[in-house]
Amino acid sequence: MDFFRILKTKIQNLPTSRRTTLIAILFLVWLSFIAYSVWPKPAVKITMLDVGQGLSVLIEDQNNFQILFDAGDGNSVLPPLAKAMPIWDTHINVIAISHTHADHIQGFIEILKRYRIDEVWLIDQESKNDIFIELQKVINSLSPNKPRIKLGWQRILPSGLQIKALHPSADFSQTMPEHAHDAGLVLQVLYKKEGLILLAGDLEAKNEEQLILNCQNLTSLRCQTDFEILQVSHHGSKNTSGEEFLQSFFFNQAWISTGVDNKFNHPHTEALERLTNFAIIKRTDLDGSQIYSYK
Repeated sequence: MDFFRILKTKIQNLPTSRRTTLIAILFLVWLSFIAYSVWPKPAVKITMLDVGQGLSVLIEDQNNFQILFDAGDGNSVLPPLAKAMPIWDTHINVIAISHTHADHIQGFIEILKRYRIDEVWLIDQESKNDIFIELQKVINSLSPNKPRIKLGWQRILPSGLQIKALHPSADFSQTMPEHAHDAGLVLQVLYKKEGLILLAGDLEAKNEEQLILNCQNLTSLRCQTDFEILQVSHHGSKNTSGEEFLQSFFFNQAWISTGVDNKFNHPHTEALERLTNFAIIKRTDLDGSQIYSYK
């Protein structure tokens, strides 16, 4: 009550024109909140945020449980994230870190300063990457819950949303991976029994082969084989989305996160040719942020 009394006093002390403007803004925010609260929500909403040459995917269920998988480079994630979330929402339940490269994690440093985070999902690994080391320091200073993520780890939410780790299969807690992608976190996201998206991070060809072997040989892993969306790994680089990988799964859509006229020439022509035979391609560099709602 004190807050509202102080707010009322401050508003009354403003010049008439500024007071009218502020009251109008507060009314619109209140109206937006009411509309958001009563408007029918999809069971799951998936948004690939347009962060340029990087990756960030926001997943939200009907209970407003939010998972942010990667956060792009620099602060490029902040505008599309603000657009994807209500203006009053400063809470993200989970941030999930695919691997240690800056174009996937640097945005988390600023996000951790602006949003309240409950959990951090990442592979326990050694790294000399300066940005990853800085990010770890920020995470440790906030003391969020950090479950031990390894092959087969899963989380089942009350809404029916299910997340499971399909990669990596090796333990990197005491050793440095030969390449950061070798320790890349891959998540399958299901709603009840429906495959929604395979979050592949920056999975390379040899990692794709290992993922296929994991799914074929480890029956306890129970890999989903059909999904609505493939998050195309490594921005559609030449050595990703191989024929065997694409033949081992089924996808309706292939989402590629990449920057306009990027210096890497992503997505590569060969990758696009392979993907065209298996799914409908959508790209952030051409079409901006991508949204899929599962009713």
